Amino acid sequence: MTPPPRTLVLNCTRFGDLLQTQPLASGLAMQGRQVGILCLETFQDAARLLRDVTFVAAVPGARILATLDRSWPKALADTWTFRQDISAAFPPDDVLNLTATVPSRLLSRFLSLSRTPPAPERGFCLDAWGFSRTIHPWASFLLASTRRRGCSPFNLVDSFWKAADLPDMPRPNHLLPPSAEAMQAIAPLFDAFPSPGGYVGLQLGASEERRRWPIREFAAMAALLWQRHGLTPVVLGSPAEVPLAQRFVEAYHALVPAGPVIVAAGKTSLTELAAVLTRLVLLVTNDTGTMHLAAGLGVDIASIFLATAQPWDTGPYRPGSLSLEPDLPCHPCAYGSVCPREHQCRHVIAGDMLAEAIGRFLPARTWTRAETGREFAGARAWLSRVDLAEGGFMTLESLSGHEETDRTRWIRLQRRMYRRFLDNLPLDPAAAPVSLSPAAAAAVQAEIQTALALLTLLDGQLQALVQTSLPPIKRKFLATWERLQASWEGSAYFNVLGYMFANTGQEQGDDLRAVARMLAAYKTLLAAWRLHLPD
Repeated sequence: MTPPPRTLVLNCTRFGDLLQTQPLASGLAMQGRQVGILCLETFQDAARLLRDVTFVAAVPGARILATLDRSWPKALADTWTFRQDISAAFPPDDVLNLTATVPSRLLSRFLSLSRTPPAPERGFCLDAWGFSRTIHPWASFLLASTRRRGCSPFNLVDSFWKAADLPDMPRPNHLLPPSAEAMQAIAPLFDAFPSPGGYVGLQLGASEERRRWPIREFAAMAALLWQRHGLTPVVLGSPAEVPLAQRFVEAYHALVPAGPVIVAAGKTSLTELAAVLTRLVLLVTNDTGTMHLAAGLGVDIASIFLATAQPWDTGPYRPGSLSLEPDLPCHPCAYGSVCPREHQCRHVIAGDMLAEAIGRFLPARTWTRAETGREFAGARAWLSRVDLAEGGFMTLESLSGHEETDRTRWIRLQRRMYRRFLDNLPLDPAAAPVSLSPAAAAAVQAEIQTALALLTLLDGQLQALVQTSLPPIKRKFLATWERLQASWEGSAYFNVLGYMFANTGQEQGDDLRAVARMLAAYKTLLAAWRLHLPD
């Protein structure tokens, strides 16, 4: 009997990103495939929380680097043994790399060569000359869209799913439940503080200080939830976040001196953290791996996205979750940018406002829409839901009256256009136009007009190149190419096209017919995009 095909998935990134491969793993399993996960050693336990995964291995990077200092032949031998061990336990029929770094691309090639002939690679790979190659339009888009957060309209889970060529359908996101041993290990934390109203989890930390909601707001919210609803706060976090927990307890007790609080920060393993989450009525969190863990366990979530974080691409992959972001024109900010406003975004979402919203949520366990416009003061509030009409993608619905803003309308138009472009579907020019403000519509139309003119010029120069490859024609073609690429890369609206255009052009540069098809595809996209906007 032929064994089922085996897909080895490489995700050598953070805790949260690893957990967001759960739907992909289940989707591959639904196709009858066995799924293996290769991750960083730090997160090997997290990978074991993934359902429908039959094999987990970790990259022994620290050990190999340490050995390299003493003996490079021994380090090389250890690397070879690492591949042999994987090949013996889980010989891959294909390798799907979800990590865009050069080391991960090299690792993907190294593992594919464990088979004869080499196992096919997907996602982020290398070409025969060692240059980066991205095998799938959705993988190219995933990498491009991270460069400007306003041009990142799809949840990371959906991008992973599409990069794996999985069919349009709802994506199951169900991690394995905590073990009985883990549940037993965390029971004393809760036994010490019986709470008739239940427990609310607080994830105080974040990957950066500027992405962390202030302790005083967590404390103000928790105090009101205890006083009004009898919810006992449970403070979560790693050992490094214990000082944050201590500061929270001080601020909380300054407001409710006798208020109960459970401090689990620094006291749980990853599997025990999962067990703690299942005991909660609700988790209030920054954009963290804990948020994604809760989403996969079916826990209700209220999440806060500050600085570079935004819910459209890294929000919790669970329908019915609440995501808040500051209602500021500068949000989300770009990676690496210096804030000229002293991180104002950290201070506009108030703890008492969120406590009020949670109070409205508790009776029916449903987040309600603002009726007066003041319920989510200072915030853009979003409810996550599955868009069945659009192939099962996760989308966001405004609860705070931001549905008709330029930003939301532009995100929705990007979702409509990019999904069809990347899936090679008709671009549906008959759809209703999107009503941007006059200033925004004029800016977008002007950029489209400029890009179409440059694409037409490129097409003519390319036809001349096909006839003769004289150096002056080559120089003119490359100058026009660079002008268009720079225009897109500097755009607030079409930044993602700049990277995709450059990436695809580099990969197809030795095939002029493929370049011609690419130029035609971009012209078709922009012409259809123009029809979706009012004149």
